[in-house]
Amino acid sequence: MGTPDVRVELQGGGLVILECKWGGSAKPLEDQLERRLGDFPDALGVVGVLYPSELQHAEDTNAGLAAAPLQWWVHGLRGVALSERRVRLGAVDELADHLRTLPLQLEGVDRVAAAANVVSYALEQSAARLVKHERTSRRIADIIANTDQERNQAAAIRIGCLVLFNALAFQDRLSAVAENVPTVKETLHRGISGFRDDWRFICEHIDYVPVFELAVSILDVLSDASSELQRPVIDVLVRAVQHTSHLKGHDLSGRLFHTLLSEAKFTGAYYTSVPAATLLARLVFHDWPPKVDWGDHEFPASLNVADLACGTGTLLLAVASEAERRHKEAGGTNSTHLHKAMVEQALYGYDVQLSAVHFAATSLAMLNPEIEFDRMNFYVMPFGAEGSHVSLGSLDFLGADSVPVQFALSPMGANIGTLDPARVSGGGTQSSAEGESATLPNLDLAIMNPPYTRPNLMFGSLPKADRQKIQKEMTRRLKSVQASATAGMGAAFVAAAAPRLQPGEGRLGLVLPLTVCTGRSWEQTRSLIEHNFTLDIVITSHDPRRWSFSDSTDLSEALLIATRRPLKHISPPPPPPPPAQDNVRKSLGEPGWSSGSAPRRPRCRNDGTSEI
Repeated sequence: MGTPDVRVELQGGGLVILECKWGGSAKPLEDQLERRLGDFPDALGVVGVLYPSELQHAEDTNAGLAAAPLQWWVHGLRGVALSERRVRLGAVDELADHLRTLPLQLEGVDRVAAAANVVSYALEQSAARLVKHERTSRRIADIIANTDQERNQAAAIRIGCLVLFNALAFQDRLSAVAENVPTVKETLHRGISGFRDDWRFICEHIDYVPVFELAVSILDVLSDASSELQRPVIDVLVRAVQHTSHLKGHDLSGRLFHTLLSEAKFTGAYYTSVPAATLLARLVFHDWPPKVDWGDHEFPASLNVADLACGTGTLLLAVASEAERRHKEAGGTNSTHLHKAMVEQALYGYDVQLSAVHFAATSLAMLNPEIEFDRMNFYVMPFGAEGSHVSLGSLDFLGADSVPVQFALSPMGANIGTLDPARVSGGGTQSSAEGESATLPNLDLAIMNPPYTRPNLMFGSLPKADRQKIQKEMTRRLKSVQASATAGMGAAFVAAAAPRLQPGEGRLGLVLPLTVCTGRSWEQTRSLIEHNFTLDIVITSHDPRRWSFSDSTDLSEALLIATRRPLKHISPPPPPPPPAQDNVRKSLGEPGWSSGSAPRRPRCRNDGTSEI
């Protein structure tokens, strides 16, 4: 069979075979690649590489590669030749980047779609069994979200089942690297009590409390139900884990999770797609911060990076992955220490949903199950109305550096509906002691895809009187900052994050509705950026099949990157428009956070006009 020129074992799993020849030898290379397809039928891909002919006698190989880059193409996938050959040109590091994303490019969509169908079916089957038992299903729904709306309760139960699936999948991953963690199949023989015991053991003796704590609280409820309910609920999820265990790596697991959440829009969130998050993180760190050594694993940990609406953590995950990529590219060899330091020191995530924050913590832990984290800076923010007191989640940071604790939050999630910020850390969901606060530090980077499209769980699950209090309080707070309530909550999140960025170097990375570029209601946000930031990059999509950068939506969106100016170059903002102007804008039908509407890309008619 012979030995391939290069064998590449990808981090997420999969073997790639590279055969290399000098330029002008394409035909012999094609013949060799065809043989490799037969020799390695299980290899993820077989890739052909042509070296520049000029390098054969070059004294300086690096200079030669810069002047005449490599050519390469994917010849086949898992023993089957591709019908079309797309030749790429680039340097060695660009070839390495292509190989890292090869699983997603070659088969990611099909694998994710197939796995999502398997898991979605399992979630529906598991949830269907639960809803037949009113008391049990109500208790599980209350753990996920306090709501009295039947449709939202059903969605909360599906999220609860997804929490269980997530814990099962992580146990399966962890058992491969930890000798004292049994496989899911081994635990299944002991039923619900076996999973409770094993997950509690992991929490107490290994860590990963953010992964398993919420799942254990759901199992506590399920264990009170009849034995006829317990096994049918868990068995179908175990089978789904076994059928999708091959799906590894940040890109694939992230896309799977977002696909599953497409039916859970009661959360009101459109989760950033993994490719868009990767693109945004890559561009944010392009030539920024200037003159830094990415080879030093301690440098990225010195940054403060926050997402005030972190959801499931896709953007923070993309930041961590990009830091690791740059570290390796710079010759660094301490990726494990870098990841641990970033999670414990650099990354801050805030959200009003406990389940979303737990998924964010799980996703970061899944990047390397061998790392035990001492702390994670993920906060479940207070949201709601209690008497005259109103909490707005992360938007409590409007004009404030910290949010005070008012009530204790049970570590097992018993009082999830109270108005306390709780930190999800390596030690679990913790509420600070009396007098302490959830803080928002001075930031080097704020990266966000804030909610802006429709009323979400934060509004829809609350009584009408409380929603009115929240909207009134939101309007009051926005009067003192550059944000219009009519534009949507995204404008408020930008206004909350902007003052926390370091003058002269702090950066914003945003996913916002496309109307931020031209919409009248976004005028104050554009003014804030104009007077306080240098607008670096604006990206919009012109793909007629996808106008957005978020999953499961057809809303038109834009990616924005801006760098805060030095204090001496920040000019005072113009006065905000009078309230009557907002009323006029509402009459024009512009999107508003109170109405839940958001624009879709205009579609062109044959007569040259357009429609929304």
